Amino acid sequence: MEDRLRKFARLVDSGSFTKAAADMYISQPALSAAISKLERELKTLLLVRSARPLKLTEAGKLAYDTAKELGVSTTNLTHKLAVLASQPITLSMGMVDSLADAFLRCGPGFTDIEQQASVSLTVDNSRYLVRAVQQDEVDVAFIVSQATNPPERLTSTILGSEPLCLVCHKTAYATAMRSMESGILANFISYDQASTTYHYVQHKLLQCGLITKSSFYSTSPEVMLQLVLAGKGMAVLPYLTVREHVREGTLVVLEIGNQFCMERPIVALKRFDKQLPDPVISVESQLKTILAALMSEAMSQ
Repeated sequence: MEDRLRKFARLVDSGSFTKAAADMYISQPALSAAISKLERELKTLLLVRSARPLKLTEAGKLAYDTAKELGVSTTNLTHKLAVLASQPITLSMGMVDSLADAFLRCGPGFTDIEQQASVSLTVDNSRYLVRAVQQDEVDVAFIVSQATNPPERLTSTILGSEPLCLVCHKTAYATAMRSMESGILANFISYDQASTTYHYVQHKLLQCGLITKSSFYSTSPEVMLQLVLAGKGMAVLPYLTVREHVREGTLVVLEIGNQFCMERPIVALKRFDKQLPDPVISVESQLKTILAALMSEAMSQ
């Protein structure tokens, strides 16, 4: 029954049989059969038949809660048993791309925890990683702080702020300054409109009396950087991403509201009932140190 409860939870998290089956690499008929067998075992219907989108019965809501609690309890037990046996634990983490870059380039990375844990790292955007934590695909995610409170069952811990800089190519500096003086940032290379960072950047720019006229949208800071280097416009990018180009004079940092960087808040996100082991504490400590050092360096430019 535990396996079928797990599949039921994935179904609910995914929102459809098709997506859940694909995520679990099983056929849709096999998933349907597992859910039907679970209903027979529990002697109740878990789903409202023919409802679109997927809708749970009251019994289904109870089963879903139990399935999620069971998954977390199993993970907690596995970690405790590994510690008891002095064996490395298996730990999955998620990070937004700029933070993963900073973690691996500016600190010891995973070298100091490899004796304690076998670590897998998922690098993606904050929106994806929130869902990954909800679905127990990662144990903890280090992401951009959400504008609202964490989703139900999740809790976040503030680690610090990541510096972001508004930059343009040196040959486009005069044009960029005229654009800023007009209050409209023309040829602005923007984060994808659905991203957390897009809304954060837009809010900060509006506070300084600036609005954007975007020419490109991207989910990748690296793609945005290449567009800026090609002289296609200006963009707000992580300080570490642009640091070397600024130092060599290829890119110019533009001042916003008497400051040379924005402070993008970073948090550690996990399920509130999941007991995370010592290696996570080590990673959190490293990230706090890295973020503080980068912020201090960026502020002193």
